[in-house]
Amino acid sequence: VTTFYVDNSHAVNLAREKLPHPTPLRAFDYPVALVVRDAVVVPVEEKPDWTLTSLMLHSDQIGSTLRHHGVGPLVLRFTQKNSGMEIAFSSTVEARELRVMGAKRLMLQQNAVIGAEVVAVFAIE
Repeated sequence: VTTFYVDNSHAVNLAREKLPHPTPLRAFDYPVALVVRDAVVVPVEEKPDWTLTSLMLHSDQIGSTLRHHGVGPLVLRFTQKNSGMEIAFSSTVEARELRVMGAKRLMLQQNAVIGAEVVAVFAIE
């Protein structure tokens, strides 16, 4: 499993605020573990459909954000062997519609927020 890190904690520490420009990410050609720390990540696709082995939004400073305000839903599709989704330390997932499919666990802790008009969580056995 490949782990992909987006870590802006050092830059945020220097700036003392969330960086104004998000990090654009496109869907990977293979499943990845995505770890975001003190960064704002936005999918480049209009209808993002990401396949993940895990998703972690963490923070050393002010929180991480996964943001999608496109017309289509943000689809987070987890592989059969996955560690699920963890949103912690004032981190947020923002989307008009969020679909989480097959995550073995969904953990929100320490001021974490899912901001979406529609949220659908599907368990797959």
